[in-house]
Amino acid sequence: MFTEPWFIVVALVIGVLVGWAIGSVRGRPALGAVLGVFGVVGWIIALLIPRSTPDFSSASFEDKTARPADLPHGTLPPHPDGSHHERPG
Repeated sequence: MFTEPWFIVVALVIGVLVGWAIGSVRGRPALGAVLGVFGVVGWIIALLIPRSTPDFSSASFEDKTARPADLPHGTLPPHPDGSHHERPG
């Protein structure tokens, strides 16, 4: 029974779907689906992958240049490298 083609196809489909669902929770559905091919072991690995960071590239200009509330007065918003710089003058 376990070596019949229909069983293998059904097991792979279930594995990929469960992996996709787990990956979606982590923000990486495609990676979860690929790991789902490996079954329960892949599902466990998918649960352990770090959550993906949100992509702010589509945010509006105002959202990108808004002054964060936690910055001290006289500082500019952080540079892409995460450093803060004092305002000149």
